Amino acid sequence: MPKVDLSQLEPDDFPNSEDDTFEFKSSQSSDSEIKKKLDRAVSGFSNAGGGCFIYGVDDEGNADGGVNQKVGRQDLRDWLDQVITKIAPLPEYNIRLYEDCGNRGTLEHGKVIAAISISPSNIGPHQATDKKYYIRAGAHTEPASHYLVEAIWARRHMQKPKVGSCNPKKA
Repeated sequence: MPKVDLSQLEPDDFPNSEDDTFEFKSSQSSDSEIKKKLDRAVSGFSNAGGGCFIYGVDDEGNADGGVNQKVGRQDLRDWLDQVITKIAPLPEYNIRLYEDCGNRGTLEHGKVIAAISISPSNIGPHQATDKKYYIRAGAHTEPASHYLVEAIWARRHMQKPKVGSCNPKKA
C-alpha cells in the first residue's frame, strides 16, 4: 500500500514544505535536473519507507506555472516512467498528473503538476542509475552509508519470528 495515496491527494492537500515524505521540484528545473533528482528520490523513498515526488511546485508546494505535458515529443507520463524504471530493483509507484492546482498557486494553460508516489518496499535496497543507494533524511535525499545499505539488505531477508510453545519438554 502506498504511503501517499494519489487518488486521495489533491493540490490543496499538499504540505507547505518538504519533509521526509514529500519532495518538491519547480517547473523551472531543467529536464536533465529533474531526471537526476527523480532517479535519486525514487531510490531514497523506496529505501526509507515511501514518499511522494511532486514536480511543478515551489518550495511551499504551490503550483509555479506547471510543467509541459511533453518532454520533447514524448508524453510526460511515459518520460517519467522511463526514468523510474531504471531503478533496480523497481519499486511500486503511481503517477498522477494534475490539470488543476486548486487554490495552490497557478498553472499555465495546458500545463500540469506531476506527482509520483513511491510505495514502501521490502525488496530493497534500491539502486539509482549512478550506482548509489539513497535514503530520505528529513527533507533531503542523501547517499546511504554502507551500514544502512547492509541494514536494508538484512531487512529484506529477515523472516517472521517463529512462535512456538514456551513450555520446555518435561523429562
